[in-house]
Amino acid sequence: ESSLFEKIIRSLGNKGVNFLVCENTLRREKLDPARLLNLIRPVPAGIAHIIKRQSEGWSYIKAGF
Repeated sequence: ESSLFEKIIRSLGNKGVNFLVCENTLRREKLDPARLLNLIRPVPAGIAHIIKRQSEGWSYIKAGF
């Protein structure tokens, strides 16, 4: 059975929301990327990805802590 979070993430993914995770953070926290849901895509460096997107006109909204 999937968790509530998995159901929410899958539902948002079906609506076109992209989920990205920082590979640097995965390594630092010793997290196994194989455990990620298949719709979550790793990027080499999260901050670099954000900066690149902002330079393309995207907006960054921090969510969470």
